This record gives sequence, structure tokens and C-alpha cells, in this order.
Amino acid sequence: MANPGTAAPLGASWIGEEVNFAVHAAEAERIELCLFDADGTESQRILLPGRSGAVHHGRIGGLVEGQLYGLRAHGPWRPEEGLRFNPARLLIDPHAVRLVLPEGMTSALPVKGAQGVDDIILDETDTAAIMPKAVLERPAPGRTRPPGVRPETRIIYEVHVKGFSQTHPDIPADLRGTVAALAHPAAIAHFTELGITTLELMPLAAAIDERHLEPLGLRNYWGYNPACFLAPDPRLAPGGMAEIAETVDRLHEAGFEVLLDVVYNHTSESDERGGTHSLRGLDNRSYYRLGDNPRFYANDTGCGNTLALDREPGLGLTLAALRHWAEAGGFDGFRFDLAPVLGRRPDGFDREAPLFAAIAADPVLSTRLMIAEPWDIGLGGYQLGRFPRGWAEWNDRYRDDVRRFWRGDGGIGALATRLAGSSDLFDPASRGPVDSINFVAAHDGFTLADTVSFAGKHNEANGEGNRDGHAGEVSWNNGAEGSSTAPEIVTLRRSHVRAMLASLLLSRGTPMIAMGDELGRSQRGNNNAYAQDNEITWIDWVNADRSLIQFVASLTRLRKSLPLVAANTFLTGKPHLDDGAEAGSELEPDVIWLGPGGQPLQDNEWGNPALRSLGMALTGRDGSKALIWFHAGAEPLHARLPDLAPGQIWRLAHVSDEYQAFAAPALYGAFDIMELAPRSVGVFIAEPGRAPRREGDAPPDVLELLAKAAGIAPEWWEVSGRHTLVSEETKRALLTAMDLPHHSLAQARESLEHLRSLGAAVGNRQAKAYLPPVLADGGKRFGLTAQLYTLRRQGDQGVGDFRTLENLAKDAAGKGASLIALNPFHAMFPSDRQRASPYQPSDRRFLDPALIALDAVPELEGRLTTSPPAGRLVDWPEVWRHKRAVLARAFAILSERPARLAAFRAFQAAGGEALARFCLFQALEEQAGSTAIPAMSTEALSPELRHAADFASYLQFLAEEQLATASRNGLAIGFCRDLAVGAAPDGAEVWTAPEAFLKGVSAGAPPDPFSASGQVWHIPPLDPVALRQSGFAHYRQLLAANMRHAGALRIDHVMALTRLFVVPDGAPASEGAYLTYPLEGMLEVLAEESQRHRCMVVGEDLGTVPEGLRERLSEAELYSYRVLFFERDGAVFRRPDLYPAASLACVATHDLPTLCGWWSGADIALERSLGRPVAEDAEAARGEDRQALLQAVGSEESALTPALVGAIHGFLASASSGLVAAQVEDLAGEAEPVNLPGTDREYPNWRRRLDLDVHAMLETEEAKSVFEAMRQAGRAA
Repeated sequence: MANPGTAAPLGASWIGEEVNFAVHAAEAERIELCLFDADGTESQRILLPGRSGAVHHGRIGGLVEGQLYGLRAHGPWRPEEGLRFNPARLLIDPHAVRLVLPEGMTSALPVKGAQGVDDIILDETDTAAIMPKAVLERPAPGRTRPPGVRPETRIIYEVHVKGFSQTHPDIPADLRGTVAALAHPAAIAHFTELGITTLELMPLAAAIDERHLEPLGLRNYWGYNPACFLAPDPRLAPGGMAEIAETVDRLHEAGFEVLLDVVYNHTSESDERGGTHSLRGLDNRSYYRLGDNPRFYANDTGCGNTLALDREPGLGLTLAALRHWAEAGGFDGFRFDLAPVLGRRPDGFDREAPLFAAIAADPVLSTRLMIAEPWDIGLGGYQLGRFPRGWAEWNDRYRDDVRRFWRGDGGIGALATRLAGSSDLFDPASRGPVDSINFVAAHDGFTLADTVSFAGKHNEANGEGNRDGHAGEVSWNNGAEGSSTAPEIVTLRRSHVRAMLASLLLSRGTPMIAMGDELGRSQRGNNNAYAQDNEITWIDWVNADRSLIQFVASLTRLRKSLPLVAANTFLTGKPHLDDGAEAGSELEPDVIWLGPGGQPLQDNEWGNPALRSLGMALTGRDGSKALIWFHAGAEPLHARLPDLAPGQIWRLAHVSDEYQAFAAPALYGAFDIMELAPRSVGVFIAEPGRAPRREGDAPPDVLELLAKAAGIAPEWWEVSGRHTLVSEETKRALLTAMDLPHHSLAQARESLEHLRSLGAAVGNRQAKAYLPPVLADGGKRFGLTAQLYTLRRQGDQGVGDFRTLENLAKDAAGKGASLIALNPFHAMFPSDRQRASPYQPSDRRFLDPALIALDAVPELEGRLTTSPPAGRLVDWPEVWRHKRAVLARAFAILSERPARLAAFRAFQAAGGEALARFCLFQALEEQAGSTAIPAMSTEALSPELRHAADFASYLQFLAEEQLATASRNGLAIGFCRDLAVGAAPDGAEVWTAPEAFLKGVSAGAPPDPFSASGQVWHIPPLDPVALRQSGFAHYRQLLAANMRHAGALRIDHVMALTRLFVVPDGAPASEGAYLTYPLEGMLEVLAEESQRHRCMVVGEDLGTVPEGLRERLSEAELYSYRVLFFERDGAVFRRPDLYPAASLACVATHDLPTLCGWWSGADIALERSLGRPVAEDAEAARGEDRQALLQAVGSEESALTPALVGAIHGFLASASSGLVAAQVEDLAGEAEPVNLPGTDREYPNWRRRLDLDVHAMLETEEAKSVFEAMRQAGRAA
């Protein structure tokens, strides 16, 4: 008799001396538990009396460990509706952890109880006698997991338990073919000799053969046809999970990581004509993805059925199975067969599918390695490179591209991409080369020996007339199909096998060696040997190639000794960062690709099909160097070796050709000609030795040529007409900043070749920026400009914040405004809030948390007790001290709010590595200041530092949330955000993305009437070479970050799209030079992001503008600036109807006096009060300017009345410009400027606040007059 028991956990679970059984069967009418004697005789049926939703359950006493059991499900038999309940079918408990086979059925498990019965007809033949039985076991103890293998050192060995040991002479016969054999000293000795770090075991879960195999006398040897996910196959692990766990423990003790290949995409029940073993009989419509006609199954796997893992119960079963193998078995990770099924929803693959999210959130599974086989046969089933961050993926493109190169198909581009880590497949923003599981052969397909011995597949032994298996697999036979003893053919095959193994182990990524490829295993040309449980697939240890084993072992040792090869960074050809490397080495790229003669490859050579040789010259951050040659040609390769630092030589460390390995010279000097055997790989390593340099310093003409190629202008003119020639010292400083070696002639030549290899930066000249509909076809609108921190509202905590912005936006929209242009919101320095300029921020990609409105933080629920004093100035340190303390309390509350915490974690995940690195910087900077931050990883942080970084991430979460809320405001265009031209050299942006910036220089401006000595802005410019090499990645990231929640983006100093004045550190501005930028490429990216975000672009083009730039920007539909104070023809103010239509017109900017200050001369008085030089006739000249403006406006007023303010703005509103903007300072009647250029702390730049709150500011007489002028001009929305 059973009592109801509980609905969780599913399966059989001990509760004291009783056992609770819980079975998911949503549409079953009842579930019976069937007990069996040891001989398989059914002894009792017990109805599970409890039911909770979809789960049937009951608790039963009197059972003992080892009890055999199964299930029977009662319910409707309506196959045409997908209902297939049949109590005649004994079913396996899906959560069973051990199975026994029926007596006499040890060679294969049955397919179905009655053959030849149509699937629509109910077959009442009882299958209990022929079905496996579940075994009642107490839970296995959890395993202690040893420290894992570092990802960049991982070398995987794919192994089939039986195939590895079945014929091994040193393994006892009773262990052969079982999991336990892998822990035998003979097996461990082989793994150790090979140098692999990780074993990937092919499936161990209990499997049933496909129904067509038994008549052929075959069985499913691979095991990719599971009947029960949690139970080991008793043929492979007769000792059950205890045997597996003990084996894994022994392998861990020997230093190996152990992974398990799992199959959660389908089951052994096959299609509608398959057997009913478990899931079909319990809940067919929930577990499986059915077709449009529910009688039939979706078949995205090619195995007859497809599990639906986007819903319970399949999701829960899969997670339970993974946890079981991880905890009870001790496995370090999993390889998922046909993994796109894991992420399939009804409309296709989703990288954010429930199973991926659940694994990432699981405390056990999130610590395990996850590897996807990223393809299935369903629609959109090829998903290589598209799995979530943190997953690795089998890379079949690697296999095919490497094989094609060595087959001689021609072309080297694909090979280089694979050697460099496959960044074309794995997004460098979130993935690394270690996520690419590289292989040249695997269980599925030809062995490596067969790849070079068979031009086509030979699968006749599978009994399907050689129709099965992949017909287009890349292979070649080297002159004879199949086995050959001809010496020339044997030599060719051995050379190709060794070359492919060398390629595999010398590539960026995670190498995987297929079992037996290290010793020459053949499957006689069978490339689909899934049903060959015989000598075709078992390793032949007697005839193993010992020399090949030793060759592979030498390669794994070499890989481990060369961080240059195994590093988890994609090879890009970009210069390394200067992080303390030896002098000279920091100027070199991580890789230079060489052509057959040893010269750097040119663009037009990559597509040359005749090329059979590729050199990969690697340079590490520490200056270490290696050169690897891949030569597929039929004749020896003769190539010049690259230059070296003084005192270094090249040593031939490894060569794949087994004859050259004993005969080749070992040492070479720079520029020596080396020889490499046909069809071979050679590895040269730079090391100390006596090798004199062959060339002296680069002569001036070569240096000048290099400077010109790098975009360094040789001269420039001041506005006054003064001419300046750029000095050699400045050119060298800028070349160094761009990581272009130039000290020797050889370096200068290489740098020239490198620059030329980039080609011309030609963008798509047809690309146009986005324009909002209200401005299309000559539409005109007006907006406001404001500095957010200056704005006031009740309860704003001492600074204008995002709620203040929301209030302003809604009020302004009500007055007819379409846009509000704002100062940059860029992230500043938490430890030094005195650094207030938003144009020298810490990081332009993230927001300033000081702008968070505390009374809009959900965790605080509006409860604030104190606030900083509200004065005329923003006390940034005090404001931030107060806000930080309150926000820290809010962060502490976050963990108590599950929904909010989940939203926060999703925000963190979406922010990726860029957000994580920024937040790490913020945490470190707050602790130590920006000048004391070391380079470090986001991994292995102390709990305190991780908490601080999480807090910084929470601040970004709140800021993004509040800015998004403020942006939903009724403005026809929205906010116009501002992107500063650069970031501080000691800030987060430069620290997290140093490869994007020039080192040792600053942007600035040459001498002009406003600054006689010029300006040095102390912001490192973007590296124009790195921009092009990266596909403008950092620039694109900046644009995307600043176009969020915006309808427009102002580009500060837009001239930087084509050139920037750059000054070496420590030099005055007069020693700077103009540096050219790839305008067309940057414009194309700008237009793409503008269209993607539906965000128009306004370029701040004030100052000295290169000839033709305004026209080019207009062609791309970027708006320009027109400032009333600057638009003069001599003394006369230019008519606004002559302004270009694609422009934003305004009276002044934040760097100029307000209208009131200009009219009253307050700016002149301010300059004098600060002791700055002012012309004696400044007041008189200003009086003439006022009269000129009055004449232009058509007014006779002498005082700046509200009516005159309106008239001036009305004059501006008559412009042809699509946009006109009024400063809120002018609406409020402010006389003091926001910012006084050329000052730092002498004037409270970036600290002043307006006297009026935002509501009152829009109700002044001046504001009313301005709004009326805009309405009359037809600009009000």
C-alpha cells in the first residue's frame, strides 16, 4: 500500500526507510509502479495515489536497495492527437540512476515488443519480459572536484571506452571494454605520454539500438541513442555510477580533466514506429516536439524524434541528468551532441533559450565546461559560433579548412583564419579562441589515417549499401585508394598526417585529438562507423605506430612551452599593448603573415590560389617570438627569416618531416634563408645567441615615407598664416605611438609594408545617417540645450539628475520643443569627483552614476532622510559621498528583491566583458585612485573586489534604467546626447581597451587667436591603424553606447573623423602634428550605427575645418553647427536663411558667454577679474557688436528685454536650418557662463547651477517670448 508522498524530487528518492516515487505524466490518468523479482518476474503493481498537477507520486515502505522496478502509464490511446498511453508497455523511469538488462539480452537492448504493428493500432503485447528494469539505489555521494585545467592549456582526447581498451594487451581481460579500464595504469601511462590534459568520453548513458541494426547483426557502438539519461549503460559500466566515479577519481589524481559526451536531443524511441521505452509512454506531447500532425515527430536530429527542451519536463530532466553526472560521476564538463536542439524553440534556435539560462544560473553546472556540437539537421541548424558566452563549440570549419590546405586545394586565407583562432566565427567581444574546439578528425567521419588514404567513403559494412555517412568529406588518397605499401605513397600519407597534427597543435584554440589518430588507427575507409563494435573501430595496439605517438607527444610539449601559440586571444595583426615588455617588442603586432619568400603578405596575395606556403610570425607581449611555417608544396620551401632584436637567433625547434628532423640545421640568424621539406610544418623560436644586425638606422627619406604612409602631415599652418614643419622627433613619437617600428631600415620597411597591407580605408560613400521623419522633406523644429547638472528640482540631492531631465523633457515637449541637447553623461572618476569636466571623462561608454535620482531608485522606495546642501555650485565630492552611501544601502537591499536582482543580472550579462572590465576599474579606482591601477583580469577577484565591481555595475544598471525612463517623454526627436572627443588617459576606457588608443601622445589644437600657445587636451587619441585593423570596433562601441535612449548624437570636434592635432607627451602644442584618420570608414560606421539606433548625428564643426569636410558630412546627412555669434560677414551678422538646411543653429554654446552675459559684457568683466588679457577697447567693440545684432534683428531696443530675447531667437528661427536650439541659461536670464575655456579651478567650470527650477525656468517672460517666436516660425511640434 502506498501513501501519497510528494511531487519532488522526480524519480525514486529515499525518505528514511521509505521510497518516494514521483513521475511527470501530465496527461496520464494513473501511473502504476511495477516491482520485479531478481529473475525479472513481475511481482506487484502499486498505483501511485498522489497527484500534484502533472506529477503522479506515492511513498512506499518495505523496499530494499537493489529492487527492480518499472512504470506503466494509463491514459488515452489517440496517436492522431499525440496521445500514446499503453499500459502494456513497461516504461523506464526517466530519472532512474541504474538499469539491468533482461536475462540473455546482454549484447543489445530491444527496440520494441511487437514488430510490424502499425503505429496507429494499439498493441497490447506486454513488454515487461524484454525491457530493461530500473534498479533502486541509494544516492551516490558527491565527488570532490580538483582544480581545473586552465582553458588555454587544455588539450582534449576524444575516447570511446570500449574502443580504447578492448584489445589492449596490458589491460586485464575482465576490464577491457569498460569504464574502469581507463583508470588502469597502462591507460593512464598512454594519456600521460601523449601530453593531453582532458579526456572526452563518448556517451555512457544506457542506450538502445536502432531497429534496423538487429537484422543486420549490428549494434549501436557509439551510444548516441539514449534510453535513460541518468543511468549508465551496464555494458560499459557494469559497476554502475560507482565504477564511473571511481575511474574519474583515479583520472583526476593523475592530473586529467574528464568530460562526458551527452545526448539530450532525442531518445531511443525513434519516430512513430519506434519502440515505447519511457518518455513516449509517459508524456509524449510534453517531452517531444511533434509535427503539425501530432501523430508524427519533428525530426531535427535525423534520429526520428526531437526533445522539446524549451519547456518542462524535458528541461528539468536534462538539468537533473547533468547534475547527476557532474555530482555523482565527478565529471568536469559535457559535450552536447546536436546541441542546437538544446536551444530550439518553435521558431528556431535561440541562444537565450531556457536550458542555456538554467545552466548559467546553476551553482553546479555553471562551474563545468560546456561544449556544443553546433549543428543539427533542422532548419537553421548550423549554429557554429552562435552559442552563449562561456560555451565552447566543435569547429568543423577548422577541420575542413586545414584539410583543404594540406590536400592542396589552394589559398591560404582560410588557413590563417583558423590558425588565428577563428574570430570570424567567434565574436571577439565575448568569446576567445579557447571556445573553438579545433580538430582535424573526430569519431564522426574519417580517422586521420583514412583522411589521407581514401578519396571516398567505404561504409559497406554498415549494411546500407554505402549510402550512409557524409559523401562530401574532405579527403584524398595520395595515389591509391585504401591500404598501400608503395613507399612513395606511404611517405606522402605520413607527411600529411604529421603536418595536420602539427597544424592542430600549433593553432590558437582548444585542440582535440581523436582516439587512435596518434597511432595511425584506420577504420578501413568507414566514415560513419557508429554500428561497428568490432576490429574496425577498436584500437589495434599491436600495430600502433610508436613513432607517431612520440611525434604527437613532442607537439603537446612544444605547445605547452609556447604561450605564444596557446594564448586565449585572437591573432589580429594589431600591435601589442605596452605593458612592460622589453624595449622594441611593444611596437610589434601579435602576428605578421608571411608569403613564400618570407615577406609580409600583401592584400592581393591572400586570394592567390597558387600559394601553398604560409608563415605565421608571432610576437608576445613580453617580446618573445616564434615563427611557424606551413608548407603544403611538393618542393622544398626556401624563405628568408624575419629580423630579430640584437643578440637573438632563430632556432628550429620542431619540424614535422621525420627525415628533416634529423638533418636540418638548428640555428639561423636574422635574414638567413631557411629550407623546409615539402608537405611539412617547421617551428622556429627566437632565443639569445650571437647574430649581428644587418642594417643600421632608417635614413631620413625612409622615415619620411613611413610618416606619410602613417598619415602624419609634414607641416601645418596657423590661422595667422604662420607655417610650421613637423620635426623628426615628433614624427618618431607619433610612429612609436602607432606601434610602427622605425628605428632600423628593416623595421621601417616592415612597417611600410604593414601599412600598405591594410589598403586604402574606403567606406561606403552611399551610407547615410538617419534623419527623423519630422526633419525629412524640409521639416523644421526647435529644441533646448542644457547642462543636466545645472538644472534644479525639488529633492534633487544637490545636482541635476535623470528625474530632473525627465521633468524638463516633458515640460519642454508641452511647449512645442522636439529635442533637448545635453552635455555628455560619461562616467567620471569615483575617487576624484573634483575632476568635473565631462569632456575628459573616465569612460565614454558608460554613464555618470552621480546623475542617478535617488528618489527614483526602486530599492529605496522613495525613503530619503538627508540630502547635500543646495547651493549655487555643485559640490561634486559631497554630492557623490552622499549619493554613494545611499546607493550602497540600495544595493544591499537588491538581494531581497528576486525580480529586480534577476533584471540586474540580465543587465550584467548583456553588458558582457566591456561592462565587467569597466566595473572592475571603477572598483579599483575607488580603492587606489586612477594612477595606481594594475592590469588585471575580471577572473579570480577577491570577494571584496568582486562586491565593489558588482556595486559599480548596479550603478550603471540604475543609470541606464533612469535614462531610458527619461527618454520616454513626448519629444518628437528626443534627447541629443554628446560624445566627447576623447577620454582621460588614466580612465577606465583607456585601461580596458588600451589597444584602441595611441600611447605617449595627446590630442590638442595648434596655436590660434583663442590660445596663442595652442592646446594640449590630455586625452589619448584613437589609434587610426588599430581602428582599421579592428573594423572600427571601439569606435562602433562608443557610438552604440551613446546613441542609446537618444534621438540625436552630437559628435564633439567632428573634425577628428578626418584629422586630429596630436602632441607628444611632455611637448608644447607647437610641436604637434596633424594625424589623418580613415574618414570614409568612420563615416560608414557612423551611418550604420545611426540607422541602427534611429539616431540622427550633429557634428560639432566649430573652429578650423579641413577643406571639403563640411560638404562630405552633409553628403552623409550629418547636421553641422551654426552659432549666431560666429556667423558674420565682417561686422555684419549673416542672414540665417543662408545657413545650410542640414544644421543646428543656436545663439551660443556652453563654451561661450550666455546671451545675457554677452549683451551686458559680463564675460569681459569676468576675464579681467581673473587677470586674463583683455583688449582695451573690448567694451567698445562689444557695443558695436550689439548694434550689428540689433540691426540684423530689426530692433531698436537697448536693453535685453524678454521681447528682445524673443526677437533674437526669432531671427535665428528664420534660418534654413532644420533645427534651432535655445539655451536654458538664456531662458533663465543667466549672465554667468557654464564654462570658461582655458581655466581649471579659477572659475567653477562644470559646477554652476541655475537659480530657477526646471518648471519655473520655462515660465519666465524670456522663455514665453522664445517659445512664441518658435511657434510663429512654424517650428513648434
